[in-house]
Amino acid sequence: MAMDHSLTFAIDVALNILPIAQFLQAMWPCVGSVPAMMSSADNDDRLTLIFVVVFDYPRTLHPYQVCQRNISNHPDHYYEDGNFIFVVENFVFRIHRSLLARRSGVMQSMLSLPQGPSSSDGPSTSMNDQPMIDGVPAVTLHDKAEDFANVLDFIYPRQVSDSGVSPPPILPLNTLMGITRICGKYDIEDIRTWAISQMEAVLPTTSETLDKIPIYDDPSVAVDVINISRECGLPQFLPLAFYALATTEWSSDVDAPTLVLGSLSEDDRDRILMGRAGLQKEVLKRAYQMPENGLTQRKCGKCSKGTLEAWINPEERWTRLLLHPLEEITQRLAWEYLAYCLGSCRKDAVKGAQAFREDLVQRLPTIFRLVAL
Repeated sequence: MAMDHSLTFAIDVALNILPIAQFLQAMWPCVGSVPAMMSSADNDDRLTLIFVVVFDYPRTLHPYQVCQRNISNHPDHYYEDGNFIFVVENFVFRIHRSLLARRSGVMQSMLSLPQGPSSSDGPSTSMNDQPMIDGVPAVTLHDKAEDFANVLDFIYPRQVSDSGVSPPPILPLNTLMGITRICGKYDIEDIRTWAISQMEAVLPTTSETLDKIPIYDDPSVAVDVINISRECGLPQFLPLAFYALATTEWSSDVDAPTLVLGSLSEDDRDRILMGRAGLQKEVLKRAYQMPENGLTQRKCGKCSKGTLEAWINPEERWTRLLLHPLEEITQRLAWEYLAYCLGSCRKDAVKGAQAFREDLVQRLPTIFRLVAL
C-alpha cells in the first residue's frame, strides 16, 4: 500500500453509540489494515475501541469522499479548468481563484493560503500540506451549499439579456437572507448591498411600509429576519419583526411558541414578552386621548357624535387596537367603520391617527429595548 495515497485517522468509538460490528461492516470496504487497541472501562458496559485506521483509497477518490460517501460535484459550479476547490456540505465547488479574489478581500486572503505539492496523480495526503483534491487546493467552508451557490450565480452569471446585462433576479426572502449572510461573511459588498435592498423591498421597516406586515403572518419568518439581522448587522428590520412576534395570536397548540421562538436568544425572547406589555401600555395611553374612541369629554362640533357610538362594532375596534394596533390604526385611516362624523372632525381624527401610527413605529425600538443595539 503506497503511503502517499493513504490517510490515517484516529477514531474513538464508544460502543453505546455504534456497535463494533456495525462500525467494522460500514468501514471495511475502505480499510486497508486495522491495528487496534482495546480497553475496557469499569463495569458500565462502555467499551472504547481506539482504531488507527489506514485507508487505502483509489487515486480517483479524495479524502472527502472517504469520510462522506455521498459527496458530489456541484451541478452548476464545478468548472473543469478551475484552480481552487471549496467543499460546502455535500458539494464540491471548483472555481477560479482570480475571479473570487477580485470580488472579496476575505476570499483573496483565503485563496492565498500556501499550497501543498500539486500532483495530477491524485490528492495530497500529507497532514502538513493543504488538502488537495485532484491536484487542486481545497478548503472546507461551514456554510450552506445552497447559499454559497446563489452567490456564485452572481459571480458566474449564466444568463445574459439582449442588452448584454443580466437582469436582476426576483428571489424569495430566504434566498436573499442566505446571500446576505454569505456576502457579509466573505465581504462581497456589492452583492450584499443589492441583497439588502431587495430585503427592504419586501419587509416593513417604516410607517409607510406597514402594508408589508402580512409577510410576518408566519411568525417563523420574523424569527429568521431577527436572526439574520443580528448576524449581519441589519437593525432596520428588527423593530417591526419584534412587533410582529409580540402581536402574534398563537394557535391552541401550547408548544407552538416554544418551537417557533426556540432559535432566538433568551434575551430576544424576553424582549418579545416585555415588549408586548409595553406596547399595550403605550397604545392605551394614546387611545384614551382619541375623541373618536368615546373616552374623552371632547365632542364633535357638527355631529356631536364623538362617543363610542361613533363606531360600527366598537368591541372589535378596541380588540384590534389592543392586539394589532398598527394594523388597526392603518385601517382606521379609511374610516370604513365610522358610522358618523362627516364634518371637519373626521380630518382631525385622520390626522391624529396618522401621528399616532408614526409615533408608535418610532417608539418600537424603545418598547423592545433595541435602542442600545
